[in-house]
Amino acid sequence: MSTRSNGLRAPKPRRPILDSPSQRRLTRRSDQNASMIANEGFFLAVAQIAVALAGFSGLVVATRGASPSGWSARDTWSLAGMFGASIGALFLALLPSLLFFLRLPTEVVWMLASLLMAAFLVVFALTMAWCCRKLSRSGQPPRVRYFSTAATLLLFACGSLAGLGALGIFGQAVIGVFVLGLMACLLVSALALVVFLMIFARTARSAFANSPRPFAAVASRRR
Repeated sequence: MSTRSNGLRAPKPRRPILDSPSQRRLTRRSDQNASMIANEGFFLAVAQIAVALAGFSGLVVATRGASPSGWSARDTWSLAGMFGASIGALFLALLPSLLFFLRLPTEVVWMLASLLMAAFLVVFALTMAWCCRKLSRSGQPPRVRYFSTAATLLLFACGSLAGLGALGIFGQAVIGVFVLGLMACLLVSALALVVFLMIFARTARSAFANSPRPFAAVASRRR
């Protein structure tokens, strides 16, 4: 008798079962793809914030009214700090996506990204600190006390942590260290913008107070 006449169905052929190493590779690859998609959305949001801060910095330059020759060296230093921190955050936020597009392993991606972040933050912090010290010696002290020192220490500390993350000391926490460096760049850029706006408002107020008032002059002539 056939199995159909007995009302029994023939057993379906079983699918080949993958061995455990293959299953682990597929699971690991899917988890990496999911985490990459989630991280990519976050880094794109950070890049947009960095672009907005750079745009506000350019708006401050456009509305200041003075020509570049009328700017002091301290103003140029503050503007360079704003642009450097915001543009640095922009390119560092887009760096992991670029490395992922090159089909590099996840460990290599975060090692290279952390290494480049460490190099940028340390060089940028030391350069800004050296320029600030040079300006202070030339008779142009910081307009906001301890701000430049705090910003330099913050960027240098985040750069050092990123360097340690590139060496593999933090393990999987290297992503958090990388995000911490991005947040430090955005924070320094935002605070520098706020300080620059305060200085700009103070300068405009003093210039308005010292400028001759046309209505008062006309009234004195009439008397």
